[in-house]
Amino acid sequence: MKNLRKTIYPIFAMLVVALLSLVSVTYAWFTKGNAASLNDLSMDVETSDGLLVSLDGQNWTSHITGLTFSGQLTPVSSAGGMKEDGNGGLEIFDAEYDSGKLTNIVEATKCTQATDKGYYAINVYFQNSSTSNMQIALQGTGDNSGVETKVYDNSQTKAAEYSALAARIGFLRRGSVAWTSSVSTITSLATANNEDDNQSMTIFEPNATTHTAYASNFLSPSNAKVDYYGLKRTFANGELNLNEAYNSTTNRQYFAQVTTVSTPTSSVFTVPAQSTVCVTIYVWLEGQDVDCTNYVAGKLMHVDLKFIG
Repeated sequence: MKNLRKTIYPIFAMLVVALLSLVSVTYAWFTKGNAASLNDLSMDVETSDGLLVSLDGQNWTSHITGLTFSGQLTPVSSAGGMKEDGNGGLEIFDAEYDSGKLTNIVEATKCTQATDKGYYAINVYFQNSSTSNMQIALQGTGDNSGVETKVYDNSQTKAAEYSALAARIGFLRRGSVAWTSSVSTITSLATANNEDDNQSMTIFEPNATTHTAYASNFLSPSNAKVDYYGLKRTFANGELNLNEAYNSTTNRQYFAQVTTVSTPTSSVFTVPAQSTVCVTIYVWLEGQDVDCTNYVAGKLMHVDLKFIG
């Protein structure tokens, strides 16, 4: 796999140190033109308890391994909102920053080929043929034994050291059909919109209490989970004064406080009895994360997801 450039530049700049020490919410802001990014991402998906998984709605298994993605994962931001038009999906935004002001907020792009930059997304189908509903959670024990949910940079020790500290995994449950449905009926779930508010969104924040040495200098305690505000709409033809942070009426239109799940055992979606659901899994670097600075220097991000019912 390709190595990330050895020299990276700040993609976000924090507000002054004094502000960081006074408030519980820390901010990282987009900068124009520079990219603290990573070129390679791998993912494994495993299930248990009779739950089956598929990428095409036709071939079912309990373990999908070796998924790799091309393109360049670059910092973007989301408040967890869902689109209600077109093919639906999660609202994720990119932004431009210049001299202390946000000058542009646009929809982020999905990586689909080696030249793309942005976030990753993949549709995964979950099948529950039993007569009981399944509340699906992520299995994680915090150690390196067995199979568990973990997002990490170091493939030797499975340690989160750099880019994995700013990672987000989004689970958008799009809808369900009978588990005996045709393949075309099952795969049509992947393009369902949210007009009837029938979808649910959960953002998993792995490594929420592990931070870079730089960020730890301003946090008390150093292993605290840090609240943040994500981008929630586009903005053009003007400037947002970042010195006013979220408190100004103008800025409040574009930022929203984000609620994330940081404990793997928390429920992330439901699969009804004898049903198949489509879940779009999103992976991105959260630009508003306190760890999304020039210290983000991972060469490769590994995402191991173990779903349990």
